[in-house]
Order: sequence, then C-alpha cells, then structure tokens
Amino acid sequence: MQIQSLIHTIEGLKKITVEVILLPGLPQIYFLGQADAQIKESSHRIKSAIKLSGFQFPTSQQILVNLRPHQIKKSSLGLELAVVYGVLAETRQIEVPLNVDELTVYGELGLNGEVFEPEDLKYHVEDNDRGVILTGSKPKNGGGGYRFSRLVAERISEIENADYFPTEGEILKIERPKEYLNYEFTEEEAELLKLTAAGEH
Repeated sequence: MQIQSLIHTIEGLKKITVEVILLPGLPQIYFLGQADAQIKESSHRIKSAIKLSGFQFPTSQQILVNLRPHQIKKSSLGLELAVVYGVLAETRQIEVPLNVDELTVYGELGLNGEVFEPEDLKYHVEDNDRGVILTGSKPKNGGGGYRFSRLVAERISEIENADYFPTEGEILKIERPKEYLNYEFTEEEAELLKLTAAGEH
C-alpha cells in the first residue's frame, strides 16, 4: 500500500511516498528511509490509536514503513496518520478509494484514536490541484485560508466518512529565488527567517 504524506524541508512541507507492507514476524513497526527520532517514537501512538479505535492491530505480522525518497532525512509532524491509513488498508479494515493516488494523508494522533491537524499544515503551499489532504481537527490556535481542499476526520474511526472542506484561499505559486542563494545563516537566523516567511510577514 502506497500513500502520499508530507515531511519538513528547508523549502517547507514536501510530499513523500509512504509504503506500508506486512510480513510474518513480531508485531512491531519498523521505519525505513532515514526517519528521525520523532517519527520512530510515533509507533507507540499508532499502535495505541488503532487498538483504542476498535480496529485490530496485527498480532503476528511486522509492519515495514518505507519512506521515499530514501536519501532525504525525514522529519514530520503528521506522518503517523498515513501509517495508520496504510495498516488499516493492508489489513482490509478500511476500503481504499480508487483515486487514492490523489490523496495526501497528514495528521497527528492521540493515544485514544483522535486525529489532529498539525500546526504547520496551514502553511503548506505546494501545488495541490489534483487532490485533497486528509487530516484531523484544527489546532487550538485555529486555521483558515487553506490553499488546498481537506478531508477532516476527528477520529481514526471516521477516516472513511471524513467531512470535505473545499479550498478556502487562493492557491499561491511560489518560485524559488534566483539571487542571493550563496548567503549563509546561523541556525537562529534561519529559524527566524522561516517563521517570518511562514507567517507571511
């Protein structure tokens, strides 16, 4: 099962492919493709969320999660919902839509199966003309002005019947600058520039 999700890069959120496969073995989740510690830690939330949502977690199979492209170090706030989607699809506990290749899955999980929209999603401006993003309920600091369509499921059990919300804002086309690319910044300066750009200040 292959699903599209999002990771952090210098240029913002970028799509990656999440490939989920089940093999005989101990019921563990293994991440391949340079996943950082935050992603690896999510395996415990994934297992708890699946079980406490009324679904079955595989008892005699290991779950391999392959993150492509392999050469990029992966950091992501919402990759765990994509893994859950892949596991439930592979075990035939949910029905996969025919146009799954047009779906991007990006959401944080609570231990009881709640799904939350990661706070960085509202800044996503990559071209999403051909699909929607499946995510969770809005973060406490609110959202709005989304430049893409969303499917919102507040719990894992609602994935197949998620509410649809069309694009709220105009899709922006952002071009990478061609000048001043040889400048070097400290980590603190780079973080400040990122926040300034993300907040459209």
